[in-house]
Amino acid sequence: AGSGLGAGLLSGLFGVGGGTLVVPLLLILGISIHHAVGMSLVYILFASASGSYKHYRQGNVHFSSALIISLAAFCTIFLGVKLGVALPAKVLSYLFSALMLLVVGLFAYRTHMSQKQSDTPEDPPLDAPAKAGLIGTGLVAGLFSSLFGVGGGFVMVPLLVIFSGFKIKQAAGTSLVSIFFIALVGIVQHYYFGSLKAALAANIIPMIAMAGAGIVGAPLGAWCNQKLPARLLQKSFMLFILCIMVYMFFYGQSA
Repeated sequence: AGSGLGAGLLSGLFGVGGGTLVVPLLLILGISIHHAVGMSLVYILFASASGSYKHYRQGNVHFSSALIISLAAFCTIFLGVKLGVALPAKVLSYLFSALMLLVVGLFAYRTHMSQKQSDTPEDPPLDAPAKAGLIGTGLVAGLFSSLFGVGGGFVMVPLLVIFSGFKIKQAAGTSLVSIFFIALVGIVQHYYFGSLKAALAANIIPMIAMAGAGIVGAPLGAWCNQKLPARLLQKSFMLFILCIMVYMFFYGQSA
């Protein structure tokens, strides 16, 4: 419950998916990385549902684009699950550590773009290049989500801005809806082809406690986000992600 509350708080505070936070927390609790990846997707399913509803109420969801992203992601989820099951824990840990560097870079870009864009909502273009961008975004998000147990929002938001002409808030809302369906399919795949069935059998009560606490923590983190200075949040996020990167690297050495 404490891990779920902390992950939800940090997710709402920094505006990232819970997976980058939940997986390391589960490892600290002694759960194997292969179990942690599948369990993280269960957590993300609940967190993304809550966040999607909030963004829907704010008019930030472009449903046709979310559908395209989700359908494209379904094509790579199975590949991510099979890779995750086949890779040794050491390799998966090192890849997760490298993923943290990508998170920092994309978060910095997202922050830069949010400062340049206006808050005026506009419908994103749905011409051929934009649709190609949506498909590419979905393919990447599906692979990352199922392989690492992350939502993929940190990848989707910048890609939607760069290749599909989305505003930051629209990209965040649309990606969250996509994350819900990506996580749902990823859970099914991990349950039948991965180790999620065994993970839930051994940790069903902690999983429920973590998901429930995360639902409470995320709005609290979002409230703190509005109260704290943006520069402090950015620096804190960078430091936090770098700490996760170092932890996952040393976890890989001991795996």
